[in-house]
Amino acid sequence: MRHTPLAAIALLAAMPAPLGAQGQGDQVLTTREDAAQLTGWGFDQADTNKDGILTWKEWERKYDDQVSADADITPKEAALLKAEGRDFFRMVDADKDKNISRAELIGWYDKLFVCNDENRDDVLMTAELERNSFRCNMAMGLSVAAPQPTTQVVQPQPAPVPDGPSTPIRREELLKATEGQFDQSDTDRDGFLTPAEMQASDEQGDPVDPELFRAFDKDKDGRISKPEFVGMALRTFDCMDSNHDGLATLDERKRSVIQCLAAEGLEL
Repeated sequence: MRHTPLAAIALLAAMPAPLGAQGQGDQVLTTREDAAQLTGWGFDQADTNKDGILTWKEWERKYDDQVSADADITPKEAALLKAEGRDFFRMVDADKDKNISRAELIGWYDKLFVCNDENRDDVLMTAELERNSFRCNMAMGLSVAAPQPTTQVVQPQPAPVPDGPSTPIRREELLKATEGQFDQSDTDRDGFLTPAEMQASDEQGDPVDPELFRAFDKDKDGRISKPEFVGMALRTFDCMDSNHDGLATLDERKRSVIQCLAAEGLEL
């Protein structure tokens, strides 16, 4: 999937927490050390030939296992998921050798952990994840949740991870979050986002994907207006809100987020 470095789109995804939030107030999700251990364990499970690297074929096998375990997934959805997995593989492959090392995978998830751990105490709380996951998904170049390698197989203790927060997303909350993200990124306050402004708002300082920028820039004037920015998020929300009740439930998001993003020109 085209990595969407925008909090508005990340908000629409079901983000799995490393050890699972139970939705019962502020709780410890995981420590930095435990998150690294679980990611390493997931790597070891996927590294079937035990050579210390993951090839695309090994990574692809995890997606195939996930798809085969879901009786409701369609062939089209399966193909889209695999495309998303390939794009994510390329992003984690920091040295671009077409393999993922154990250090690359752990390092990538560690950066995501550090971004969410706002007080830098090496403990991730549910409140921190709630406040920061949208911004951090954006900073890491994600359009939706990061695939969780530690949740794609049956885990030892601790218990298997739930898919993610089950609280429905309200349309008005999405609108407020999207407008806030635009205002924060629009540093010159001219009502438009340029590629330079979007790069500046990226925590890693990465340039925006040109195809992503063009998908938002509906009038093709080389900049993204606030209505264009907000409109993309709301149209995607409305696409997923299958019963049009103003709420995007976890089930609705999981079922249709890929297709709804694709409908906006975010090719998979």
